[in-house]
Amino acid sequence: MTDTSAPARRTYGQYEPVARALDVVGPRWTLLLVREMLSGAKRFTDLREGLPGIGPYVLAERLAHLQESGLVRRVALPRPAASTVYELTDLGEELRPVVHGLGAWGRHFLGAPTSDDRFRLSWLIRDLEGMFRADAAVGVRESYEFRLDGEVFHARVDDGEVEIRQGPATQPAWIVTTDLLTFIGMGAKLIDGAEAHATGRATFWGDIEAGMRSVELLGPHLGSLGGPGGMLGAIQANVRPDAAVGITESYEFRLGDISFHIAADDGEVAVRSGPATSPAAVVFTGDFLIAFAMYLGQITPEEAVADGGARIEGEPEATARAWAVLNIGQDLSDPERT
Repeated sequence: MTDTSAPARRTYGQYEPVARALDVVGPRWTLLLVREMLSGAKRFTDLREGLPGIGPYVLAERLAHLQESGLVRRVALPRPAASTVYELTDLGEELRPVVHGLGAWGRHFLGAPTSDDRFRLSWLIRDLEGMFRADAAVGVRESYEFRLDGEVFHARVDDGEVEIRQGPATQPAWIVTTDLLTFIGMGAKLIDGAEAHATGRATFWGDIEAGMRSVELLGPHLGSLGGPGGMLGAIQANVRPDAAVGITESYEFRLGDISFHIAADDGEVAVRSGPATSPAAVVFTGDFLIAFAMYLGQITPEEAVADGGARIEGEPEATARAWAVLNIGQDLSDPERT
């Protein structure tokens, strides 16, 4: 008689806590599923969208495994939602510091993003929990709401602890509406929030002191280059590979004492930290606000040069190609952008 039962799950077979833990969360995609649910309950379709590359069968199998292990439960939402979501149990929530610690350690291996790397705003926002300055938040009890590129998140600080979730806050002390690059720049103190507000790059609501606290508690590492949680990852997410077809050259950008370059190779585009070897065009500016304004098309590169805020070296044709590859002038808050 043929055995039609499901195959036994592989195990390390070691009576030891680390091995037992890896028996549960070690299989591919499993811990990333936990990461997705740390920001709140998710539908099956939400999890597929948040984990590009996972197949529906694998997702269903991993969810069943997490439910059997007691880390995840399936919940039927009442009307009008009337849908089924997956959320972490108390045991699953105990993985929160584990995921944060792994993320902090993983930053050593980020390097520069490649053309194959994916980037999602939700990944960056979740990473803020791991950057949180708990020591500076003792006695602080308030929430901050972030409206970035059409998505809404909030952070709730409670006496040295923080929880970041998708969706609006119940009673936010501070609300920020802006695009991703401006958010990164303000969080890393590369651009001044008041100046961003005055130029229309960001709008604020609420207690200004609470807003300043939110930057101090959540923003110290946002401007780090080289990872999908930093500026280069945000730029990589918006380049246009189609504009690089038939082109093999690089473009260098020097923003103050930070440099990075764009490498175009016949339809492939990679954003990398550091200077280029033989750039076809080089853009110099010491003002991050001007750099971001050029990137979003709020001012043209020619206007920035004429005003003395930027300097460009290279043939005009190469510079034009650089702007096309970088998707210069796109509104990053427009969900229909290409």
